[in-house]
Amino acid sequence: MKNKYRDIMERLDVRFHEDYPVPVSDEQLDAEEAQLGHQLPADYREFLRDYSGCSVNACFMVDEEGRETQEKIWIFSGSGIGESGLAASYYRTLKNCSSTDAVELWSGLQLVRPMEGVEEVAWLPELLIIGTDHGNHPICLALFGLRPGAVFYWRMIPHDNSDNFYVVANSFDEFMHLLRKDE
Repeated sequence: MKNKYRDIMERLDVRFHEDYPVPVSDEQLDAEEAQLGHQLPADYREFLRDYSGCSVNACFMVDEEGRETQEKIWIFSGSGIGESGLAASYYRTLKNCSSTDAVELWSGLQLVRPMEGVEEVAWLPELLIIGTDHGNHPICLALFGLRPGAVFYWRMIPHDNSDNFYVVANSFDEFMHLLRKDE
């Protein structure tokens, strides 16, 4: 069966990596979900079947307080067994980012969960990193929370004291249709 993202990915000069063999079976994805303790959105599962761990030449727009800026996606996270899988990466992120940081470093997180009265926060378990840009800034998918299934971009160092956490799309499918080839 043809993957619904094939045309998009071909336009974005998809490159595959030997560390993430594709295609990924439904059984492998079921195992990932069991390890995560959460179901992946159907559109993201379909993407992973044929494009797990690939890199692309793509950009997307982020609305920064009324003005749009262009951001890039460099690599999509991969599904796999063991240390290279989504679940392993998810738990590694939770562990490595478990120390609390100032809320200012996480501005905009009220988009994922209510943040009133919170003075410190660590990595949110609602978020699964599904890709990064060239600066290793995460692109995340909300597994649950205020906007389950939404795609977020976290620019770790904000520009001009603005928020640094943005809703990019309300679903993975919407995100894929926003991607443009980076010239």
